[in-house]
Amino acid sequence: MKETIYLLAAGRLRTAPRQVRYDPLLEAAVEKLLQELPLEAHPDLNPRWLALRLLEGDTAILTHGRPPEAPGCTGSLLAALEGQT
Repeated sequence: MKETIYLLAAGRLRTAPRQVRYDPLLEAAVEKLLQELPLEAHPDLNPRWLALRLLEGDTAILTHGRPPEAPGCTGSLLAALEGQT
């Protein structure tokens, strides 16, 4: 196990993580939000994960090393999703 951890940390072992697919409405909201996110401000965060966190209402994640920059469409996307449930 230590060797596997070492190989992963050294970048010598590749992984093939599975991407979770959600309801089409949620996937559309994620895609829309990905277009609006200031991704260059958060290069160390997975953009899809960040979009999902924002749709959950967690805007604090945007302060990770920088001032908050919540995209304006986050609230409307979240409201639309809540209206569909």
